[in-house]
Amino acid sequence: MDGTWSDDASPALVPDEFDDIAAKARGFASADYYGISLMPAGGGTVGFLWQFRHYLPYPMGDGVVEGLFGVIDISLCYQDHPLDRWMHVHGRPDFMRHDDVPWGYGCIYLVSNPIEVGDEHWLYFSATPVTHSYYLDEKWETDEAAKRTVMESGYARIGLAHWPKWRLFGFRADPRGQVEINLGRLTQDSKLYLNYRTWREGTVRAEIYHGRFTDLSANPDMKPDQTSLPFTGDSIAEEIQWESGGHINANPDKDCVVRLHLDQAELYAYEIRPAKES
Repeated sequence: MDGTWSDDASPALVPDEFDDIAAKARGFASADYYGISLMPAGGGTVGFLWQFRHYLPYPMGDGVVEGLFGVIDISLCYQDHPLDRWMHVHGRPDFMRHDDVPWGYGCIYLVSNPIEVGDEHWLYFSATPVTHSYYLDEKWETDEAAKRTVMESGYARIGLAHWPKWRLFGFRADPRGQVEINLGRLTQDSKLYLNYRTWREGTVRAEIYHGRFTDLSANPDMKPDQTSLPFTGDSIAEEIQWESGGHINANPDKDCVVRLHLDQAELYAYEIRPAKES
């Protein structure tokens, strides 16, 4: 082999005991990973993890006991930054289940990544009407009758999952809360865009502070440098308007921290763009 070791260790994404717990809670015996589809998200990465959940019996292959029968569901995981550890959604809920579509029952297989289409993300997948290794027995031998059933009925069909862009993860104020984001040092005047949704009579307000990120918690009465107008509604990219007008003022010597006050609102994503496009 011609491969070489990298200088930096990269965290691996491997099954753990909680994956088995999640599988057993759903009526299976254990779990493994079958694959992953990836979506870049700013400085991080979202993973659509293929959860292979096993039925008994475990067949014996080359002296190794391994899962062969079962289904494939999809859960979500993420990295905050490259080479960070992979994190699972708390409780590891299913994002897609093998029986979510009426023409599927056994396994879901995803394409390598979602695509952006207008204001949505689209993720193509195939789903099978039979479980994994339907035409094999516990000795890895082919069941010809089951194989013919699969061939005659069709092994899989193609489907599409879609959702509003950048709305896989978010914060929800129930009913009020706040989120602070370090935007780093801005070398030019900038615009802030938010992906958010308010409900009932909710609002979102933004405040800008220049200083260390820890200054806000150490000085709760610290006055903001800029305050936004309150805004409502549902938008995937709302430009924030400031009481004083203009944009976020550049300050290359200090970090720019935005504090978002959420009242009956949900926040999903943000983006910083130069006030003057080059």
